[in-house]
Amino acid sequence: MIQESPFGNKGFEVGSTWQSRQALCDSGVHNNVFAGIGKTSGQLGAASVVLSNKYEDDVDEGEAVWYTGTGGRKDDDGGWGGSGSQAMDQSFDHQDNAALRKSYENRSPIRLIRAIQGSSGVYYRFDGIYDVTKADLVTGRSGYAICRFKFVRQNDQPPLPQ
Repeated sequence: MIQESPFGNKGFEVGSTWQSRQALCDSGVHNNVFAGIGKTSGQLGAASVVLSNKYEDDVDEGEAVWYTGTGGRKDDDGGWGGSGSQAMDQSFDHQDNAALRKSYENRSPIRLIRAIQGSSGVYYRFDGIYDVTKADLVTGRSGYAICRFKFVRQNDQPPLPQ
């Protein structure tokens, strides 16, 4: 039996949108309603990332993204850390950060989904396949260690929606 790869666009077109995190999960483009990093089963790495720009160290340049890993916020800031600032160090011991680092090590591409603020609320847009080109532990703006990843959009895809 041939098992479907968790990587790649899985048939989704650049610019496809969903109205909720639940809809993302139901479609299969991302597999976690709350977390920004969608892990694969086993030790393959991460297959998708939702970029919500909730971390102060995130930098979105369209074709390239600096993404802050998960963790380092107080639990009382809401589920999955809310949108508060860093309150402690992140590490690659966190399974989501470890999965994304594994994607870097294996050169496994990720699907990038952006949270977009629209006139009637937030929606989610698939913006293509990105390579994880860096995975480092650095000091963030708040002075705490963060797992920082660089994503670079692969060539030969439709342009990013405006």
